[in-house]
Amino acid sequence: MDLSLQRLGKLIRRNAVVSLLGNGTSAALGLISLGLLARLMTKEEFGLWTLFLAFFTLFDVVRNGFILNGLIRHTATDTDNETSFRRWVGAAWQLSAMLTASLVVLLGLVLLALPQAVRLGWLSADSVNIGGGGAIGWFLLLAVVSMPASHSMWFWHARSRFAPIQLIRPGIQFLQLMLIGIGYWQFHELTSSWLYASYTIAYGTISVGTVLIRGSRLRDFFQGTSTERRALFQFGKFSTGTLLLSNLLRSSDTFLIAAWLGPAAVTLYTVPQRLLELVEMPTRSIVITAIPQLAALHQQQKLAHFADEFHRFAGQLWIALLPIALGGFIFAEPLVRLLGGEGFGDSVMVLRFFMIYAALVPLERYSGVGLDALGHPHRNLQKVILMLIVNIVGDVIALYLFKSVASVAFVSIATFLVGLLMGFRMMKPYAAVSLPTAMRVGLQQGGQLVNRVRHEFAR
Repeated sequence: MDLSLQRLGKLIRRNAVVSLLGNGTSAALGLISLGLLARLMTKEEFGLWTLFLAFFTLFDVVRNGFILNGLIRHTATDTDNETSFRRWVGAAWQLSAMLTASLVVLLGLVLLALPQAVRLGWLSADSVNIGGGGAIGWFLLLAVVSMPASHSMWFWHARSRFAPIQLIRPGIQFLQLMLIGIGYWQFHELTSSWLYASYTIAYGTISVGTVLIRGSRLRDFFQGTSTERRALFQFGKFSTGTLLLSNLLRSSDTFLIAAWLGPAAVTLYTVPQRLLELVEMPTRSIVITAIPQLAALHQQQKLAHFADEFHRFAGQLWIALLPIALGGFIFAEPLVRLLGGEGFGDSVMVLRFFMIYAALVPLERYSGVGLDALGHPHRNLQKVILMLIVNIVGDVIALYLFKSVASVAFVSIATFLVGLLMGFRMMKPYAAVSLPTAMRVGLQQGGQLVNRVRHEFAR
């Protein structure tokens, strides 16, 4: 067992680096794409694309939540039984297909109802042409063609094979960037419709590739049984709620700003939100690789070791990203100008508020991962529900009183502070973890690193 844990420890360190490199590439491509679109599109068209992407991300989070964490938890200590794993893979495909089919039927009915809504005067023809029917059609196609690529990432993650995962998202982004270039060269403008199409084509191309290399494991579709489906669903209903509401923490800002201030204001919020990736990207990359090891420690009832590893993981990440948050706060103005160009002066204060709450993000994310690894996803769900309530109520008050995107960003500080404190409080009955200990461990490790650097320069 101890040897197995040592092997897991080495694997997690290697996977953390691989995940960081892959997500770093993805973040860089995302920033390049954002910089181009902010300059080549009108703010209204860019706002529509941002809303489309927010809705698809929300759906992908639901599909991902029902499968991934449950799959990892049920296969974390059973890495050598291929027959058992094939049953879990089949169950994952079946459950995902049911979710996607449900969405297709629901949005298909909406698409059919749009002409009638125009005839009855409930919607204007312009609103349907600009943001309705075309967007829904591309959304439905994207939901289907994205399945093989998404499934490949789940199955590789369950087997702790992070290297191939890191090729998928950058691959999608690179292909879309090429299509964006082709579209602008051909038509001398970029519209939201072209972005819907280019994203769908890019995702579909990568999906075909995963099927050809058998990464999607589509051949195992019929291997799943009701036992595995039920187990994934039971765990996934809490995990999905947590992931969905976590995504809504960001998306709710976008939706409320769009409703209150319009699509152009969404663009002012999106530019600093993408710069926030400087903190969120490494957080996601490293936190996600810790789940298998923490889950294995809990299943083996090594709770003292669990607490030690949790404090080490959380403290290290917090102290490592703190300078990035500080740098983003100080250099907010040149960073916004570099990414968005002129006309984004209102985004500077938004980024500064984001960088304040970014200092809390690593510790808050680890509190959620800890609850999931301890087998209490319902507690994590409760935490995220509370955060969402704080965020939505705060956003509505901020928009009503100040009518600015900066006020919405300020609310995020209170939201994540509540999540951070509640997450650690909820973990206490199940493991001896604490926020002060995690921060103290982080400061100690940061101090040790500084001393080593000083020693090297003194030699």
